[in-house]
Amino acid sequence: MKAGSKSRRLFETMHKLKQLNLPEKLNAMPKSEFFTLGTILKCPHNPVEREMRVCDIANELKISTPAVSRNLKNLEEKGYIKRVTNEDDRRNTNVIVTQKGKDAFYHDMETMSNFMERTLNHLEDDETDAFIFLLNKLHNGMQEEILKMAKQEIPQKKCTEKDTIHDA
Repeated sequence: MKAGSKSRRLFETMHKLKQLNLPEKLNAMPKSEFFTLGTILKCPHNPVEREMRVCDIANELKISTPAVSRNLKNLEEKGYIKRVTNEDDRRNTNVIVTQKGKDAFYHDMETMSNFMERTLNHLEDDETDAFIFLLNKLHNGMQEEILKMAKQEIPQKKCTEKDTIHDA
């Protein structure tokens, strides 16, 4: 099997998984909001109060500060977080998860965990272990290639008509 064929099959499978839109199907919050709340709740900077600055959330999630701000706006409108002035530096604002936010996060965590347990029951234990191992290996390989591209500025292949994925 040609390498291009393998990568195409992988992209198609990843696309199918994304199309499932699990948070919507499971009536859960969008994953960007879920991971934002989770990051604040496991706050390494201030484990007692679980307060985080917006820039620290962005650094932990490896996304831009404006993207975090959009998530926080949505979470604040839902009553899941509140913003407080940083006592040490009044120019900064800290973010705290409210009880309503904690309840929503842990509810969605349980919903997703239960769904994944039921889904993984379709695999044998050794298949599940191999699947997780291979996903981690693929993730590490992708990270490695991204680093190589950043260092060497590997030119990106231009998309041609034959590279386009068509639905059957």
